[in-house]
Amino acid sequence: MTKEQNNSPEDFLAALAEPSPSPAAGSAAAYAAAMAAALVVKVCRITLAKNQASVALVDLSQAAAARQGDLTRLAEEDRTAVAAHFQLRKDKGGNAERLLAEMRPRFTLIPLEIGEKAAAVGELAAEARELVWSGVRDDNVAAVLLAAAAARAAASCGRRSSASAPLPVSTSRYSPSTSHPSASAKRRMAARCASMP
Repeated sequence: MTKEQNNSPEDFLAALAEPSPSPAAGSAAAYAAAMAAALVVKVCRITLAKNQASVALVDLSQAAAARQGDLTRLAEEDRTAVAAHFQLRKDKGGNAERLLAEMRPRFTLIPLEIGEKAAAVGELAAEARELVWSGVRDDNVAAVLLAAAAARAAASCGRRSSASAPLPVSTSRYSPSTSHPSASAKRRMAARCASMP
């Protein structure tokens, strides 16, 4: 799927259903979390439009919009990384092994970053719960649930990636004290997911 083809939900869903490696679960999780972020923005804006001015709601809306942008970017980054990874594995010649080794750290960390951002969206939705107008609370609950599901899905992708591609210590910001930094990131993310409403 080219970037030009990925210009509607229908295009993305059609590509997701194809029997090809990319896009796959990481991109799906990122878009699910981006939708959760968009719902947080929506409930904040509707509440603000009801003349319920709140600096906290403005801040939550801006933070959710930023996470939405991050997650949309990560969905495309994951799609591209997975496609490149599988193409290199198929090639198995020339510089393929070296290129795979070079891309492995980022390939493995993208789902973890998606999970971290998704968990952050869930936390923003949880913060908004008591601040938003009662008429949009169902949308806010949906945001919490979507974000939690996306974070769990991304953690699952991260587990699979890191199991097949252990990372050297120097490649990760998540845990400098272990030879598998993604393992501690996954534990933190799982704890955040478990504590989400």
